[in-house]
Amino acid sequence: MSSVAVLFIEVFKLLMSVSLVVFELGGPGLAFRSIRMHFTQNPFDLAKAAVPSLIYTVQNNLMFYSLEKLNAPVQQVLYQMKVITTAGLGVLMLGKSLTTTQWSACFALAIGVALVQFPREDVNFSLEAFGTDQVKGFIAVLGACCTSGFAGVWIQKMLQQTSASIWVRNVQLAFFGALSSLGVAIVQDGERIIEEGFTQGFNGRVVGVILMTAVGGLLCAVMLKYAGATHGCFSTAMSIILTSLLSQFLFADFSLDWLFVAGSVVAIGASLVFALGTPTWLTVSHGTSSVPRKL
Repeated sequence: MSSVAVLFIEVFKLLMSVSLVVFELGGPGLAFRSIRMHFTQNPFDLAKAAVPSLIYTVQNNLMFYSLEKLNAPVQQVLYQMKVITTAGLGVLMLGKSLTTTQWSACFALAIGVALVQFPREDVNFSLEAFGTDQVKGFIAVLGACCTSGFAGVWIQKMLQQTSASIWVRNVQLAFFGALSSLGVAIVQDGERIIEEGFTQGFNGRVVGVILMTAVGGLLCAVMLKYAGATHGCFSTAMSIILTSLLSQFLFADFSLDWLFVAGSVVAIGASLVFALGTPTWLTVSHGTSSVPRKL
C-alpha cells in the first residue's frame, strides 16, 4: 500500500533526524531538551512545520500513484516540470527575480517534457482519451510538481530564517509528516490495515525504496538550506539518466526511442542551464571582452 509506504518514510525520517540531533549535541539528554524546547517554546513557529509536512504527504502519494500509471523514466522526466513551479513560487513567495536565461530554460524544459509525453501512436482526442492511465499519471505528476514547488520554497524560507538547527527542524517536519501520513493511510486503506496489518506486501525492495526515499528527504533539506529549492535539478538530471539506463538494461520494462532521448536531453540541459547559467563556450566575443549569449 503506497499510503503505508509514505507513512514509514516519515517514521524513518523522524528516527534518523532524532539520531542526528543526538549526534550533533553530543548526547540524548541535550538532544531531547533541545527538541522539547523547539516544540513548546513558539507554537506559531512550530505550526509552520505542519504546512509542508501535509503538502509532502500529498506529494508522495501523488508520486506513488503516478508510478502506477507511467513508466519510471517517463515519470522522472515529467517530474522536471517542478523546476518551473518551484521557480514561479520562488518569485512569488521569496521575492526572487529570474534572468532571461532562466526563464528561457523553463520554457525549454516544458518543450522537453512535451516531447517525452508526446503520444507514440494515433490518439483519438475524445473524452475517453482523458481516462487513460497516461493522462491520469500526467495529472498526478503535475500535482506533485505544484506541491513539491510550494513545499520546497516554504521549507527553504523556514530553514534559512530560523535559529533551530536543520536536524531539529527535520524532527518537526517528520513528526507532522508522520501524523498526516497516518491519517491518509487510515482514510485510504483503513480496512486493509485492520485485516492484514501495516506491513502487508512488504519485501526487501519495498524497504529499500522506503529507506532511500527517507535519506533522500534529509539530503533535500540540506540542499534547501544551503543552496535553495531551484538547485535540486543537479541530482534530478542525473536521476533521469540512471533511471532510464536501469529500466532499459536491467529490468527491460522500458524501450528508449528518439522522442524520449530528445526530450530527456532538452529537459536535462534546461535544468542545468537554469541552475548554472549559460555555458562559457556559448559566449560571444566583442573585442577583448565576452558577453554571455542569451538563450
